[in-house]
Amino acid sequence: MTNKKYDCSKSTNMVLRRANLRDSCRERVKLRLIECGWRDQVKMACRNYLNDPNTKHTFDELVQHVTPKARELVPIAVKKELLTDLQAGLTELADL
Repeated sequence: MTNKKYDCSKSTNMVLRRANLRDSCRERVKLRLIECGWRDQVKMACRNYLNDPNTKHTFDELVQHVTPKARELVPIAVKKELLTDLQAGLTELADL
């Protein structure tokens, strides 16, 4: 099952790259996340995690700790916009 999921993801990624949808969607999401303050929230989560003076943290530990929180902080509206953009782009490609 994992191989099928990986193959599907890999195929979708290739199609998105060829149609230049991947880059345009990434850029749009990046801008939307900055606009909605997500980036600042993630920075604050990183600072809060690193502010403990009694422990030293590695980069990998920081990423492990902050990634789930960062994913939760992505606004639903941004997720829906990305999904809509991808569906529209893939539908357009299918119609060609």
